Amino acid sequence: MRWTEKVDARTRLAAELKARAETRPLSGLKMRDLDALIAHGTAARQADRAQQGQLADASALRSSRASGAQTLAAHERRLRDVIPAVLADLVAAGHAQQALTLQRVSFAQFRLRGIELPNDATPPTEEEAETLRRFERVERKDNSARARGVGDYCSFLLQPGREVLAAAFAERDVSRANLEAMTATAEAVLALGSNTLKAAEATQREHDAVFAQQQVWNAVRRLVRAAVLDDRHLSQLYAAC
Repeated sequence: MRWTEKVDARTRLAAELKARAETRPLSGLKMRDLDALIAHGTAARQADRAQQGQLADASALRSSRASGAQTLAAHERRLRDVIPAVLADLVAAGHAQQALTLQRVSFAQFRLRGIELPNDATPPTEEEAETLRRFERVERKDNSARARGVGDYCSFLLQPGREVLAAAFAERDVSRANLEAMTATAEAVLALGSNTLKAAEATQREHDAVFAQQQVWNAVRRLVRAAVLDDRHLSQLYAAC
């Protein structure tokens, strides 16, 4: 149930009757009836306003998530495009072991094959193996998982000891600053969370308040009508109820 002009009209009518209680008969109405109509109506109006604010915040958050997802997708495409060339550059420059490390990590994250691993390739070090396990555990099903993968990948390239890899990416116009920006985007997407739709918290409070007022109104509606029959202004308010 939602706050409406009808709910507002009942609230205002109850307030008018309460203000005039000393000068006109209430025809069986009690102050507790009027107080309840006013309290529930006011609570419903406040919850409605809060809900509008919460919905606006949720809409802004969804827009931010959408924007972050678009930027993240652009970063992913850029990395996918450049990785095969970087791998070839590393091999050509004699950095075979670094190329093997990047190949393994790139396949784990992006399922990209830039070079063929030789049969006698040096197995991953313990550190590399742990990195590979982290990438392989990422399930690429939503923005948060994708962001985590991109962030881990760029952070890996920026680690001390990976200067050769970072330089190879920079040679292909993906600088350290670009990798840091990609990491920041990934962190921002993670901070925004998933796009899970849920009702605004104030929605239930609004429903409960409107329902409560409706129950009181149903009980005293005839008494209210009897109390306003001889007053044009109050009768107009009643008609809006």
